[in-house]
Amino acid sequence: MNIFTLLFFFVAPLLAFPTVDVEKRAPSFEWTAWGDSYASGVGSGSYIYGRRCLRYDGAYPELIQSDPESLLPGSGGKLNNVVCSGAKAAEVEEFQFYTEDQFWGQPTWQYYPRPSSGKPTMGTLSVGGDDIDFPGILNNCVMDGFPYPLSSGFKSRTCDEQRDFSWSLICQNGDHDTPNADLVAAVDSVIKKIVQYGQAASGNSFRLYVTGYGQFFNDQDPGCNTVTFARTANPNPDGQQHPMMTTDLRQDFNKMTLTLNAAIQQAVSQNSGSNVKYIDIDSVLGTGHRFCEPGITEPDQNNPNLWFWHYPYNQNDDSTNPTIQYLNSVAQDNVNTLTWNPNSTLWTDYVDDFWSKVDWAQLNQTAGGDNVTAQYDLWPDTIGYRAKVFHPQPAYHQAIYEAIVHQYLADISPAPVSPPPPPPYQAGTCCFHLNEWEDCNPESDDLYANITLLDNSKNVIYQTPASYFANNGLGLPINDANGTTVQGPLPYSLAITGEHENDYIQFSYGDLSWQSKSPNGGAQCTVGGWNPRDGPQCPDGVFDNYSPAENQMDCCFPC
Repeated sequence: MNIFTLLFFFVAPLLAFPTVDVEKRAPSFEWTAWGDSYASGVGSGSYIYGRRCLRYDGAYPELIQSDPESLLPGSGGKLNNVVCSGAKAAEVEEFQFYTEDQFWGQPTWQYYPRPSSGKPTMGTLSVGGDDIDFPGILNNCVMDGFPYPLSSGFKSRTCDEQRDFSWSLICQNGDHDTPNADLVAAVDSVIKKIVQYGQAASGNSFRLYVTGYGQFFNDQDPGCNTVTFARTANPNPDGQQHPMMTTDLRQDFNKMTLTLNAAIQQAVSQNSGSNVKYIDIDSVLGTGHRFCEPGITEPDQNNPNLWFWHYPYNQNDDSTNPTIQYLNSVAQDNVNTLTWNPNSTLWTDYVDDFWSKVDWAQLNQTAGGDNVTAQYDLWPDTIGYRAKVFHPQPAYHQAIYEAIVHQYLADISPAPVSPPPPPPYQAGTCCFHLNEWEDCNPESDDLYANITLLDNSKNVIYQTPASYFANNGLGLPINDANGTTVQGPLPYSLAITGEHENDYIQFSYGDLSWQSKSPNGGAQCTVGGWNPRDGPQCPDGVFDNYSPAENQMDCCFPC
């Protein structure tokens, strides 16, 4: 997702593919990562290569490759990392399916080199953010302007105009809960092309994992209501009016993420028969890892719990570097002729138009030309350092990597073997010992039972599972309207319901029904009585001790 502003699109001299060590382990599988800057990992780890594609070695595809948690069998496999920051769905289709490595090509040289998509048995995809003009939201509502020195003269929208424009791309006919059909179709088209490509390489066993996006904000805490994330207003106020990160604005941005995710999920569901799975990366954020969390004075770039990047407000955006000066001159010469329609132009398209005016040879000369020691490489220190704003930090990429790999391993594991049938039971008279418990919950939810059931030969054929006693549990709930049934190998289930009125338990087995205090049809119980007699001991504000009450009984019935 290309959320970086114009300063982020500087170019370095032609860069070949990075040199890597020969793999010390044989790959267990080959896989391909498709998508945008959520997958390229801008800002996380070290910049690898790709110019404006901004691929970093801390991205979740690279983590799947290195597998730091040793989750995958063998090695992490061979990775074809074709992701590219700023890629819309249509651009993934057009420029991320090369069968051979590319060093130069369309749409411009600024997105090269691009590796081959290989012959994968598995793939990942993150796409959709640039289709809803999320870079425009960052520029016009969050950072409130484009970074110096290329900000002068470029067209912008007000924050309200930008929100209306992005919503028109996300939702259907103004309904914020219903994804835009065109957006769903765009993501669906990418998925289908990947599936077709993957199945051609490895057959019907090819698997694809499609991520959503994370909600950026805690949108309930009021602490950010008087805070701006504007670039020029931090760390020191600039005395200008800027959008404040109010709860209403944060809730609107989070809703955009949720509806975008719904569009992606809908596209995935349309391909579920082709081994395509949706990976919910919003839920893995958990609590405390978003902007504007309680107790945080934003914008806090040093919050150790934050899983998104802030803009580097404490950096000097001014620069006398000749590369920047050249790009600034191109901007000033062409800004009034760039294609701009406030009702339809996406920020990525606007910037692409600007870059079409840049002369590669002249730019390369300003960056040092053929003098390697003099070359000015802006990618890791200037572009990526700012482009990372609102992208996942390494901890978030780690969580995404683990979520994808766990799902992949679950999908390739052998199908679970059905448990063996329960052993036959000896018919005749079945008996059970039952411990009835009463705790301090309301009467509608305070009765439990622990039961051991024996057949006619005194073989144990059922016991209350141990899981019901975890966390101080008292057994199976047997409350009225919430009773329980046990069966084991019996042909019918034994229903058990506790009754407060008249203090008895109601049992039924097939057509037979009886009470703990009233025998019937050959079924009867011997009841010991409650201990303590007055019921459970509950905290009352004076005494904090708690002790449930117990009632034991032995029952037998024809089985």
